[in-house]
Amino acid sequence: MVMKPINNNSGNSNNNGSNNNNNNNGGNNNNSNSNSNNNNSNNNNNNSSSGGLGPNPNPNPNPNPNNKLNQKVDEKKLKESQEMKAPSKEEPSDWMAEFMCAICKKEQGYDIPCGHKLCGGCVKKHLLNGIVRQRWKKEAIQCCIGKCTEQLPHWLIKECGLGEAYQQQIEEMQKEFLISSDPTMTQCPQCKNYFATETGEVDYASKEKGNDGKPIGIEEHKHKARWRFRCSQCSAIFCGSCKAMPYHLGYTCETWKDYQEAKKCRFCDKALTHENLAKPEVGSGPGLKSICSDDACLEKRKWSCDKVLSCGHNCIGIRGERRCLPCLDEKCVGKNGATNSEEFCNICWVDPLKAAPTIRLECGHYFHFMCVWNKIDRRWPSARITFGFLSCPLCKKEIKHEAMREMASKHYQLKEQITKDAVERLKIEGLDSAPRLKDPNDTYYNNIEKYAMDRLAFYMCSKCSQPYFGGMKACEEAGMEQEESYKQEHLVCGSCAAGADTKSCKKHGKKFITYKCKFCCSVGTWYCWGSTHFCDVCHKKQEKGTYLNRLPIDQLPKCPGPASCPLGIEHPPNGVEEFSLGCVVCIRK
Repeated sequence: MVMKPINNNSGNSNNNGSNNNNNNNGGNNNNSNSNSNNNNSNNNNNNSSSGGLGPNPNPNPNPNPNNKLNQKVDEKKLKESQEMKAPSKEEPSDWMAEFMCAICKKEQGYDIPCGHKLCGGCVKKHLLNGIVRQRWKKEAIQCCIGKCTEQLPHWLIKECGLGEAYQQQIEEMQKEFLISSDPTMTQCPQCKNYFATETGEVDYASKEKGNDGKPIGIEEHKHKARWRFRCSQCSAIFCGSCKAMPYHLGYTCETWKDYQEAKKCRFCDKALTHENLAKPEVGSGPGLKSICSDDACLEKRKWSCDKVLSCGHNCIGIRGERRCLPCLDEKCVGKNGATNSEEFCNICWVDPLKAAPTIRLECGHYFHFMCVWNKIDRRWPSARITFGFLSCPLCKKEIKHEAMREMASKHYQLKEQITKDAVERLKIEGLDSAPRLKDPNDTYYNNIEKYAMDRLAFYMCSKCSQPYFGGMKACEEAGMEQEESYKQEHLVCGSCAAGADTKSCKKHGKKFITYKCKFCCSVGTWYCWGSTHFCDVCHKKQEKGTYLNRLPIDQLPKCPGPASCPLGIEHPPNGVEEFSLGCVVCIRK
């Protein structure tokens, strides 16, 4: 059965119903029924769309989908209209937008001179980002909106919520930026001291050489005059432009950067090119591939170990060692205080250890192999024989290394011989009972060998090549091994000076035959012009221009007599003639 919709005529429908009720119930109930039906008709006006069937105890039992859709549409429109009327929490209303932060648009912004508004949170984020990227060392703190170049006011940086540590960091970074922006100011990279500078004069006539050993060019001279500085506080020498320390003499900052990136000779650190790369030795290992063609570097290659260590660094030891040196590269050594290859050799003080083949002595100290070799080969530096050349420069222990054993052995034999002679001579002179040998607090306590070597002076005869006694020395002079110029031919022992015809001691031979100084009461050490003996003091006077051989005899020191004479014997007046003391051992007895 199809129900067709009818016009809204609820009054007729209800009236018909009331007539039916009147017929059934009698007249007494007509009014009440009529009123009831009228009320029903009024209450059911809206139900006419459902067919006009009268009141329904269950409202809308069969809902129309069109009504539900219309209801949702109406609710959506109502909600939209309410949203348009009330301001959203997410987006400010038009009248508030002009006061909000130009970045986040959520918080009220501070007015800054450029006209933008920024909140504290966005400024803080901007500042922290610049700290991480080190921006504030290179530029001023500017507004973070687009390409705005206006600087942020100092009060906003203070009020944005940064902690004290970040505030201080920003101040230091900006200080560095301001200094770098001022061409008259610079900062020492070592002690961080700031100071005013001025450009120096360019010395075009200078023949100074750069770190690469080549004469400095015009551009390099100009760069040096402009950027080379010495800190007035810590004396560090550095480049004021790139902060390289020490200053890259002979390079501009650009060429210095290229040099640092280039492959270098393992000895002289020159940048290697196809022109200066040395041809590898036949059979040599990988450790000797990066060598330049300079003669000095090729000579060092002959003595150097050709191995590469397990860490990838070259062994800087000598060739043929049974065991390679440990790696001395800074990256492998670390910061534990151990010696590294960048430290200077403590003998030459010219090149770092890596610049030449290096050895480690038994005492544990490192030196260039050739520096140790030359130190031993040069022997003692003055006329008096001393043996400091056989000691480690750092700890004073004897130099011992398998590569030096053959070369040093003859010098150790000489030291043993002179030590024996010195102790014997000390006893002859009656000094073996000196108080210093018995004092527990003295350095010579129970050490007669050291006392004898420091107290007595021995020289090497230029004729017989044997050591001979040349007089006394103050113990304090023992460590003063200064170089001095002297003529080796003036060093002649008493036996050789006496000649073959001189009578020898029946007991001791010519070993202890000694001459006095011609000009004072001392033992003669020097034998000059083949005729004259000098002690050490008189010889130095003669060398410095006080010509004792030209002075009148009455101006020379007078002997106080045998009882007080240092020689203990009677002899001719000083300056008159040569005088042999004979066998000193027999004289003392």
